[in-house]
Amino acid sequence: MVRDIKDAGLRCLFTLRRHDHGGKFSGTNREQMAFCLKAVSAGADMIDVEWDSECAGELVTEGIPTILSNHDFNGMPSADELASVTTKMTGIGPLAIKMVPTAACFSDAVRMLQWVSDTSTGPRRIGFAMGAAGEFSRILTRCFGGPITYATFDAPVAPGQIPVDQLLTRYHANLIDTQTRVIGVASEGSELEHWLDELNQMVQEKELNQIAIPIQLSDFATVESSAQFLRMDTLLVSKDKGTLLPESMRGKNSNALSVNLKDGSISPYIGAAEYFRKQNPG
Repeated sequence: MVRDIKDAGLRCLFTLRRHDHGGKFSGTNREQMAFCLKAVSAGADMIDVEWDSECAGELVTEGIPTILSNHDFNGMPSADELASVTTKMTGIGPLAIKMVPTAACFSDAVRMLQWVSDTSTGPRRIGFAMGAAGEFSRILTRCFGGPITYATFDAPVAPGQIPVDQLLTRYHANLIDTQTRVIGVASEGSELEHWLDELNQMVQEKELNQIAIPIQLSDFATVESSAQFLRMDTLLVSKDKGTLLPESMRGKNSNALSVNLKDGSISPYIGAAEYFRKQNPG
């Protein structure tokens, strides 16, 4: 498989994920190391391996470009736990470190993007959050310095994983950079799908460096306080989600709303065309 990938002119990141980190490999550390070395011999450009495996340090010592990974399918680490594991992974001396916990809420996913953006010391950071609440962090990680994100070709292999064709056609993830501005969309079901497709299509037509992403709105104050970091200027809220806004914002308006996160002003949201006309009246 590695040789086929290289023959096709692609780069190859090889992973043999252990069972205790959500994978299906249940062999010994020796066997894992042997597989990784075979992959390198076949042309793999880098190896993604669990940071606490025996072969992690051996791969780095051998001079093989290595990403050290840590996955938590049960929740988010505390700030102290996150700092401790980061220090331990960094000390091994890898090419990059990857942290992927599970988000229970919006703020959990934001915390992982903040972790990714903290590149003052150590190797490159790859990070986002699993789960529905963390979906947007998979899209935005490259906005905050993450060199890559992960997607699926077929059935998801991790909670919240997005199909690669959707990342490219809906979110245009290959065009995201550290200057991209964000439009949050709080809705669900077919309405959410329609809004995201319509907004992102118009972004491309107008050649704007923006992206519309799904937001699980449960605590507006948290979204508002994170807006500056996320470069999220606007939150679009569907009728059924309007009750999650502060009462002073809802008023008697039962329509979908556009919330300006810079000044707190609100206006009716009646579609992408009108939204972009108001944003760029000239």
